[in-house]
Amino acid sequence: MKFKQNNKDTQLPTVARQDSVDEEIARVAYHYWETRGGGEGHALDDWLMAEQEVLRRRGIRSRSEEREKRASTAA
Repeated sequence: MKFKQNNKDTQLPTVARQDSVDEEIARVAYHYWETRGGGEGHALDDWLMAEQEVLRRRGIRSRSEEREKRASTAA
């Protein structure tokens, strides 16, 4: 992992990139919560839907998509 100061091409450590993904997921999940009018009982559903949306936007496959791909390749 190399770092260069004052350069746009600086590669961020994996942890920092994961933090930004998690923060984006949290923002989208909060939006889902707000849109639904708040309330309890849907936090996990909101998070999973937000995770799926954010990963899709970023072109990252989710774990379930990876499993499905492996299963269809193995069949």
